[in-house]
Amino acid sequence: MLLNYVKIKDIKPALSEYIRDSVRLTGPDSLPDDKTVHDIRVLMKKSRAAIKLASTLLDQETFTREYSAFREVGSILSQWRETSVQRKLLKDIRKKHPELMSQIGSDERIAVLMKKPETSSSSSPEVKEKFTAANEILKKSWYRIRFINPGIPDPEKMLKELDKSYGLAKECYIIARNSP
Repeated sequence: MLLNYVKIKDIKPALSEYIRDSVRLTGPDSLPDDKTVHDIRVLMKKSRAAIKLASTLLDQETFTREYSAFREVGSILSQWRETSVQRKLLKDIRKKHPELMSQIGSDERIAVLMKKPETSSSSSPEVKEKFTAANEILKKSWYRIRFINPGIPDPEKMLKELDKSYGLAKECYIIARNSP
């Protein structure tokens, strides 16, 4: 039996949960390790997707402010994530092509990338400062979201937003598949 309605989950509690988890991960005692940075960036992507989905229920100023906050936190953490991915790629290259790594292994930039993150960057005050800044942005956003009143979601508008997102993703996929 097919149902002729769509059950829509409340966006505000889901968004608050994503931000709460991010605040917990960026707490004052936390230092950015690979898993933490990855988890926070995933939560920020989910938060941006949720706020985009609710864009029809929010005024433009609120949407822009919250979306920008989530992007800013993601960009603060992007350097750590990129370094982590580069380190994993270099380790994979070292396994598959040891002769190549022996030739370029003396390069200082590669040596810095290959170091464990605990010994290279996480103890610096600059890193702690950036992580604290991300935490503050998240706390402010979490506080503001408590007072957002999106109203009753219109299923048709939300399904149109989902369809629009699906269409954009489909186009990007086709373009990437046809010309990698």
